[in-house]
Amino acid sequence: MAEENVGRRVAEAAVEAAREEFGDHLRSAYVLGSLAHGGFAPLVSDVDVALVLHGPATEADGDTVTTITARIRATGMPLSDRLSMFWGDVPGINGETGIGRFPALDRLDLHRHGHLAWGEPTAHLVEPPAHRDLLAGAAVFAVEILGRPDRVGEIRDPATTAAGGPRKASKVALFPVRFLHTATHPDEIATNETAGRHYLDTTGPGPKADLIRAALGWREKWDDGEPERAEALLGAAAVPLYQEFAAVYATLLADRPDLGARLTTWARDLAR
Repeated sequence: MAEENVGRRVAEAAVEAAREEFGDHLRSAYVLGSLAHGGFAPLVSDVDVALVLHGPATEADGDTVTTITARIRATGMPLSDRLSMFWGDVPGINGETGIGRFPALDRLDLHRHGHLAWGEPTAHLVEPPAHRDLLAGAAVFAVEILGRPDRVGEIRDPATTAAGGPRKASKVALFPVRFLHTATHPDEIATNETAGRHYLDTTGPGPKADLIRAALGWREKWDDGEPERAEALLGAAAVPLYQEFAAVYATLLADRPDLGARLTTWARDLAR
């Protein structure tokens, strides 16, 4: 609990800064992610905060969120660099306007597990996303975010990723496992531990299982010899693990052949 409190202090500071920056435009603030639903690991976890605004939200509100994030990171307080903020008014969060930052999985997290940190309760106004929206959101994240050259490099280059430490190494390893868990558990916000253990329970032994087992351990402990071990494990299994995720999702997104094709192409290019 003491370790978790480090993350909560960052979240509290972010909420206070949001109140100052947004004033009456701020309707409520929530803590999301592992601080809300469990599994927070100070070595690797993000600090997720959601801001629900009085409508109408505008793109300028995104600049205000950027200012808040910069304010908190400039404090230098422990884990301040981990702050990740989501924002929008209720219609935007529900996907009606396209204004704000609120991916489908985080919308489900707000609806199911959001911890009200300030303001009036609004999570009950958020509509849980359909399974197809969760799948599409993960696929878009893969091709548009993980498809960036630097992120492709993290998947392809195990030496650089391992040198980045436990946070980078564990995220690269566990992203596809979280996606695969969403494919079979559409109503569940799984912790990395839950998703990882489910993967290990349903897949056979081999390099991918070895990587996931190790990555779960990296979230809690990173020894001096771990970078070398991580490099070997990531080199053997990272690309195949992402290709497994892409193959499963391309099949599930049969009603979105354009997105499925983009995902398949992205996964194929990882091996080049």
